[in-house]
Amino acid sequence: MFVSNASTVGGVATPLVDGILNRPSVLSMTICAIDWLRPPQASYTRTVFEAIIKGLGTPSPYANDFYCDDKGVWVAAPECDAELAWHPRCETLAPGSPNPLDVPWLPFPFSARDLAAWMVDGWGYFVREKYGDWNVGPDSDELRSIGPLGAKAKEALTLAYEAGRLAISLSPRLDRELASTCHALSKRYNRDREAAISKVRLRERGIADDEYTLRLAVVNEAVEELKQQVVAARKAADEAEDSWRRAMVQHLLLPVEQISAEAFGSSVIQDLQVDRRAEAVYQVLSTSEFVDSEAGRALWVLLNEKDDVEQELHEWTLLHPRTVTEKVELAARKSELQSKLGDISRRLAEAESPARPPASPTSVIPTLNVSLLATPQELVNAFGSRGLKLSWFKDLASRAWLKSARKVTGRGQRGHLAKPLFCPLEVMNGLVNRSRKSNLRVDVGWRILEDRFPLVYEANSFADPRDPTG
Repeated sequence: MFVSNASTVGGVATPLVDGILNRPSVLSMTICAIDWLRPPQASYTRTVFEAIIKGLGTPSPYANDFYCDDKGVWVAAPECDAELAWHPRCETLAPGSPNPLDVPWLPFPFSARDLAAWMVDGWGYFVREKYGDWNVGPDSDELRSIGPLGAKAKEALTLAYEAGRLAISLSPRLDRELASTCHALSKRYNRDREAAISKVRLRERGIADDEYTLRLAVVNEAVEELKQQVVAARKAADEAEDSWRRAMVQHLLLPVEQISAEAFGSSVIQDLQVDRRAEAVYQVLSTSEFVDSEAGRALWVLLNEKDDVEQELHEWTLLHPRTVTEKVELAARKSELQSKLGDISRRLAEAESPARPPASPTSVIPTLNVSLLATPQELVNAFGSRGLKLSWFKDLASRAWLKSARKVTGRGQRGHLAKPLFCPLEVMNGLVNRSRKSNLRVDVGWRILEDRFPLVYEANSFADPRDPTG
């Protein structure tokens, strides 16, 4: 029997596809992030907006909450405290920014990004309720309600949804579990309070005012702790919603240098200086999402197949044959695996060979460049001596910074068996700035990144804070 010289077979390097998306050397810092990632979009007139609203069908009971004039759509009662009085410019307040009371809800003419920002909240919610959520809209069946003369309205909605999805990819993830927790606690509070009311017979007829006050105090005391939990949960959910809404609108309406750091979902970009964010946004988007196509799925299968073969080959190299027969078997199996690995590498090269349009500031197809990602084992091999533990990857819920660095969830990804993949730069940044159990310094982190993940370092070297002279 073969014996291994290691009690545990460690992970091997995940196969990586060569190549890095081209980066422009100079990017304008005076343009909106969405503008920068797409060619200039068309503008739309009042009739286009009215066609979109008409497509909603039955007049909304909230139709009187806005009105139109030649300048745009206005909040009818901006002084009220209702949610429908929300204005996109409420999220872009800064010295010199437009006053929400002085500018339209939606200007005429408007761009698709203006429309998307208006749809983020307030009355614009009804548009998304009709035409679909951000991740699926606009619904083709619902678009038919606009009619054959509403081609421009359909175009505006389609581009607005695209701009919204792009803004979502740049913004921090909205934790919807906070709202669910708040809802569950509220239901429990109401149930327990009703039980307490019944127990003390608070609604009993004919009780004196003093007795009613005493019984009410007993009810309130019984649910006070739960009430505080509800208040805290509602505050957390509201703050998360506010932050997400602010980030979305800023990415849709503001130039890159005016977007607040907390509006970025990437911790790497958050920690960058303002004048370096544009290039960083470009890099993040260019590696943010695997191309959901037949060619992309085939490439993903090949990558995992190559990873499995390399790992098996690594395991066989750890074995020591005890007999001549075992030695022959070992050599034959290693030769078979090496031949299989060569065939997979050839197919990978063929899959990568079709010319792809280089990413540019005006034409970006978001893709997941796996050459810039790493497995948990690879990251532990690089940063383990600085505090990173393999067990952390099994408990991402308690480490938000590590969870946000995960770009491929793992098994089940697009119907394939796959390993989770993480961004080494974001993991390094999290160890430096967010983990209390890490002893990693900034300069050491960048040195490890340069040594162990050279492709990642090359793609992000513009953010290296170390003095290049030494």
